[in-house]
Amino acid sequence: MSRKICLPDPNNLAFRYTSGESENSLAKSLNVDRQVIRRHLLESGITPRNQSQAEAVKWRRMTIEQRRRQYAAAHAMARGREISHAERCRRAKARENSLTYNVSPAEIELSHWLTDMDIPVTHNLAIGTYNCDLGVASIAVEIWFQYPLSDREG
Repeated sequence: MSRKICLPDPNNLAFRYTSGESENSLAKSLNVDRQVIRRHLLESGITPRNQSQAEAVKWRRMTIEQRRRQYAAAHAMARGREISHAERCRRAKARENSLTYNVSPAEIELSHWLTDMDIPVTHNLAIGTYNCDLGVASIAVEIWFQYPLSDREG
């Protein structure tokens, strides 16, 4: 038979969580299992953070020195690591269709011209381990000169 664990102040628990404290730190401070905290949060109408949201909260709460230590540890682990061809290809594929990865205004303008003519384009088309600026069917486009297209003399 299991019994429901009652926490001393559920409102304070909700406040602490929404203020940025993690489920784990709350569970440790109250000497209960993390699932008890999660259940109480859900019962209070609070949607628990996903992994990405939890990481963002963690990094916002870190001091500059804590961030430096975190970066240093990550860099030390990656230093000298060999990255396989397959992994490089996966990284290129992950960047495909991203408008936030190195896309110039000229690329965006050209893609608008093409899509206005019902020609579908792929930004950052993955070609092996590399990404070209635009892909149109079997055509890869790299834009080398980036000048304001509207300033050209006609």
